[in-house]
Amino acid sequence: MQIAEAVKGVQELDTDELEDFGARLSKEIPGKTQALITRSLVENMNSMEKAQVVKETAADLSDEDKTQIAQSLGLGSPTERTLDKLWKIAVWAFAIVMVGSFLFIAAGAFIEKPDTPIASGDILLSIFTASVGFFAGLFSPNPSQNG
Repeated sequence: MQIAEAVKGVQELDTDELEDFGARLSKEIPGKTQALITRSLVENMNSMEKAQVVKETAADLSDEDKTQIAQSLGLGSPTERTLDKLWKIAVWAFAIVMVGSFLFIAAGAFIEKPDTPIASGDILLSIFTASVGFFAGLFSPNPSQNG
């Protein structure tokens, strides 16, 4: 019966009184009990309410704590193997674009030009030079690293 009366009393509080009630509870109830009550409350929320609570709570955490939580949820940095695969995909894609645009530019120099060209030489040249620029940036040393 006491729980029902307490719930009814809490339901009758206005916003300011609820904030005061929560602050007082956090001072008078041990942390482990607070965690159990909080978990129980959050479990009964819908997804949007849960997301809002997590967002507001995470805003108070340090960057180190946020990183640690993200890693524990599987949201950390990709592994070295994954990064290697991503780099290989990017390099291969740009290599294919560079070689393909070079071949089209070279073919365009020797093939008789129709009245309506499929691709402008200027566009292909731009694609080729952008690919070369990508590789130049990829293989140049990082200015923020010493040595």
